[in-house]
Amino acid sequence: SAASDVYKRQYKNGMFSKIGEKQIMTQSIAPYDQTHLLVTHQDSISLLNMNTLEQKSVYEINNTFQISSLFYDNKGEVLWIGTSTDGLFYLDMQKKSLLPFLDFPKQPIGVITESSDSTLLVGIDGQGVWELDKDKKKVLNILKEDIDNPFSLRGDGVYDICLLYTSPS
Repeated sequence: SAASDVYKRQYKNGMFSKIGEKQIMTQSIAPYDQTHLLVTHQDSISLLNMNTLEQKSVYEINNTFQISSLFYDNKGEVLWIGTSTDGLFYLDMQKKSLLPFLDFPKQPIGVITESSDSTLLVGIDGQGVWELDKDKKKVLNILKEDIDNPFSLRGDGVYDICLLYTSPS
């Protein structure tokens, strides 16, 4: 079976078994709530119930693009979708409307993560880290390599972001 399918682990015997009968390539997975995952396939975005393993399509994408990363903003009910060659999109889950984030690089998006209640950090291969305002849908800051600053982001290839928080003294 393909490495791009979704599997569950059977705790009784430590084995993995495939979820679903359809042979569709899974592109990306993101948490939705306590009992569901958002799962993107080449043709649709689905909600997977982790208890029943039932999937329900929430939006058809019909091979529009290759999804490389996801982030679900629970508060805003928006699914942020990074692609391999088509830039960044956002899906309003209530209105079921998918829109492109304007003036965004069309290079592989490696990671989308929340940095505060109002901002996202997006790591782009060859374009550094872009800080976005989630509500206004605009770019706040771009972190890239600066040859005059040895502490800047070297190489601009960003595939993951780990945020470390410290508690105030």
